Amino acid sequence: MSEPRDPHVGRDIPMQYFGSGTAGVLFRDFWFRLAAVFLLIGVLAIGLLLPKIWLTTPDGFLPEVRISWLDVLQARSLRRSAEKLAAAGRMSEAAAAWRSAIANHPGNPDLCRGALRLLADQERPLEDELPRGYGTAMWLLQLTGTNRTDLGLVLEFLDRYQLDDQVRELAADRSEDLEAPADEILLRALYTGGRHAEFDRYWQSREERFSTRTDLRLYRAAWAAAFGPAGGAADGRRLLAEARGNPETRVLANRLQLYVSASLLDAPGYSEALGVLVDARVDRPRDHATYWQVLRVTGRREEAAALARNYARPPATPGEAILMAMNFAALGMGDFAADFLQQHQAALGFAPVYWMTHARLLIDQRRWLDLRGLALALRNSPGLSAVMEGYSHFIEGVAEARMNRPEAAVDAMSAVPTALFGNPYIARVTAAQMREEGYPGPALALLQLQEEAFREDASYWFEVTAAAFEAREDEALITAARRTYELDPEQIAHVNNYAAALLVTRTRPELAVQLTLKVLANQPDNVDNQLNHILALLQNRRLDEAEERLRQFNSIDLSRLEIAVYHAAWFELHWRRGRTDLARATYDRIERRQLVPTLARWIESTYQALPAGG
Repeated sequence: MSEPRDPHVGRDIPMQYFGSGTAGVLFRDFWFRLAAVFLLIGVLAIGLLLPKIWLTTPDGFLPEVRISWLDVLQARSLRRSAEKLAAAGRMSEAAAAWRSAIANHPGNPDLCRGALRLLADQERPLEDELPRGYGTAMWLLQLTGTNRTDLGLVLEFLDRYQLDDQVRELAADRSEDLEAPADEILLRALYTGGRHAEFDRYWQSREERFSTRTDLRLYRAAWAAAFGPAGGAADGRRLLAEARGNPETRVLANRLQLYVSASLLDAPGYSEALGVLVDARVDRPRDHATYWQVLRVTGRREEAAALARNYARPPATPGEAILMAMNFAALGMGDFAADFLQQHQAALGFAPVYWMTHARLLIDQRRWLDLRGLALALRNSPGLSAVMEGYSHFIEGVAEARMNRPEAAVDAMSAVPTALFGNPYIARVTAAQMREEGYPGPALALLQLQEEAFREDASYWFEVTAAAFEAREDEALITAARRTYELDPEQIAHVNNYAAALLVTRTRPELAVQLTLKVLANQPDNVDNQLNHILALLQNRRLDEAEERLRQFNSIDLSRLEIAVYHAAWFELHWRRGRTDLARATYDRIERRQLVPTLARWIESTYQALPAGG
């Protein structure tokens, strides 16, 4: 076959040139150019839709969340699906659609609100959604800075799922900011949590509105029946009895009767009210666990143990699981209690206190390998690692120490202060437990990192004082003791600690002697108080009084620290009296490592400056 010829120039044209000519014709074609433009637009659209480059969380928010435009479009589609499924009554599927929408666009608080509103509005809670719903609630509050509107929605969700512990944790410090129905939810949670003084104050602050609600008046009657002034107890019991006979209020009144009977250790009354709830099929596991407790405390331990062993219904909330486990342990079933919490960990372990209770039970049962395993599981938990990473290192350190691996224990404890703590209260609890375990240095470091959250809390500074004293950190000790005293100058323990700090630094001796005298008047038989007052007298050069008290001092059965301070006082007295030889002899009796470093250094420098001779 011959190649085609160009009729104009009369020469052969190669085949590849023929192809290029065809392409050129195509690019000159309108429809081809239009298709090419659409193809280019498609490529650009894909380039914009797919990369996760759009920041959706507020400035400074951690962790940052970046999404793509495709994520946004999918989230909108899933939101519409969730709303349609909810309208059709397919609530579980609607909840799943909301979860998927949030997963595509986590930084959008409206999606979290929609999911929580669905869960909060259910007449019968969707129990399988509890862990994920709780995570969504905490994420929403984190996104929006716990604003009033979102806090109210979260409280409604928590109330629907009977998470009273979490209601108190979130709302008790913001009670004055709450509006209906959030304030009513908090009022009920204060009662069920046994915080009766706070319940009374909150009721009185909003009595005009609370008293219009029938259910809240019953809570008030139950409070009066067991916890109010003696004169109102009879009226409270009468109102509660009338409500128990009313079909409209029968269930609530009998549930409140459980709290009254438990507080009065009235086992027959508790049993009667519980029977009504069982017959109505509205009893809860916590109702039964509290009954075991009442029986145990009133001497019916075997009966309580038999009921506990035979109870098969699973807990519905972390608080119920913890209450049941603690009662199992109190009835001598400690191993069973720990295994019980392990069994329900996947469903109910979204609350930090659940893990802390489990750890305490494992420590009590000396199950060190299980405790170390719990620490690793906690660090690998996606929802809790950012909140309790530090606590996981702490319990790992406890396990290592008990298994006689001191270096590993120190490494674990040293990692605690710099690890993640999403909740300053958990950090405080962890620090207190670290100090009890004999690690005051890391405990102090952890407490100091929480100062912003507890700056005006005297009890926090008291904890810092204790940790600093045990860690022999003078500057921290002095600062914390002074701050504790400034915040609560009437508490004797705070007065004593501040006086001790003044004595250690040898500053303001006139104030130190006033404070030690005040403490001594309140606790005259306390050895530490007596020694502190003697030191204050010495610094004020009231030597005769100091020597008289020292000579009358009973030094029998003193601790090593108290003996060191006792001899330190004699050393200072001899030094001030010019008794050089006696001061030298007393110096040799002082176990200086028992003293805070500042005092030990003063004794050392004073001893070195003693003149020769007697």
